[in-house]
Amino acid sequence: MKALGDASFFHAFETIADAGNPGHHQKSWRHEGACWRRDRQSISCAEYTLIAEVFTVAHETRPKWTLLVVKEHWWAGEEKDAVRSQRWARPISGRRSDILAWFRARQNEAAQRP
Repeated sequence: MKALGDASFFHAFETIADAGNPGHHQKSWRHEGACWRRDRQSISCAEYTLIAEVFTVAHETRPKWTLLVVKEHWWAGEEKDAVRSQRWARPISGRRSDILAWFRARQNEAAQRP
């Protein structure tokens, strides 16, 4: 994992989020020492559909930081073919390096479990 937003970051993000909230049934939860919140918005009409999932992850002990992660999925046409998917992550507060270190540590811990 080299940066927020690269493929390995999103893999770690999904793994940690899924472990703390299997099936995504909760809108907010605590996991691995952080507060997680997931919001979902959708817009649908005859021509297109947009779904945006917005995650906020807040680490409340030192080092304190808050991360915003957004995943967008667009579909269009009669068959609702996927036309665009994107995801991005940005620190809201705190240092980017602290956030990456936290995700790396969680990923390493998960890799060492049987």
